Amino acid sequence: MGRLVHAALAGVLLASAPASAQAVRVCVQVESADDPVGLTRLVRSEVDAHETHRAVDTGCDQHLRVELFSVGDERFLTGRLDALVPERVEVEELTDAVEEMVTVLLHNDPVRLEGPGSDSGIAGALSRLRRSRRSWGVALEERIALLGGKVAALPGLALRLRRELPQWSVGAVFGLNPRLTPGLQELHARLIARLGFTATWASSAEAEHVALFGFQLGLMHIWTNGPVMGRPDLDDEAFGTGPYLGLTTGAELFRSAVSRLSLRLSIDLPLFLVRDEAELVTRSWVPSLSVGVALHL
Repeated sequence: MGRLVHAALAGVLLASAPASAQAVRVCVQVESADDPVGLTRLVRSEVDAHETHRAVDTGCDQHLRVELFSVGDERFLTGRLDALVPERVEVEELTDAVEEMVTVLLHNDPVRLEGPGSDSGIAGALSRLRRSRRSWGVALEERIALLGGKVAALPGLALRLRRELPQWSVGAVFGLNPRLTPGLQELHARLIARLGFTATWASSAEAEHVALFGFQLGLMHIWTNGPVMGRPDLDDEAFGTGPYLGLTTGAELFRSAVSRLSLRLSIDLPLFLVRDEAELVTRSWVPSLSVGVALHL
């Protein structure tokens, strides 16, 4: 009942939108085992019933993905407008379910709220980004660092925040990779921490599973420990803090779901050296590679 009231209110608000506003162009994609052609026509017709939107085949401002599926004896209709939170409706009468779902989705369309005419150029891209979906994620990582000609493995945890457009996302990442085992009698990494800005491109705006490519730019801190040159019975610490550049690739799965899974491979290149004051422990450049799996909400 609450959904029907929500849809009715949304319909009133849509009907009151200025008729002179440029319509948002929506490309419709339908998945259904039962008459997908008929369902596509029904969805497109409902989109065209709103003055603020128009169903098209090319030149899309937005992408509407609709899925009709059954669970036991019940049927459900799920719709998702680009990276927005999907809307799910239980189907009793298909035409009513399509009307309710499309009305709620189009009413919450961020492009409609400010108009597609304002979404051109860099200023338009920043405006879309400000209105886009925000998500956060947590990742488990394994970082492989090259230090003093030897390889060190450090497990870790990373927290991610991002704003999402259909194919682009920008955000921030904070990661910690500490050494969990006791120190060695040789040069070794004790901690690698980073705080970075991220930008990521997805291979498709509509696919359920996509490839990811991106970069990071931020600050990194590297803490090492090792024996003092000429005094193997003594050990000391060496540090490095400064900017780093990272390159990322991977895949994101289940993009139509609220919770998504991503797999990432990153190469992080510090733009500084790790050293102690007298350079008796090390004077090293410490690039690293990380493999991680993240859950985004």
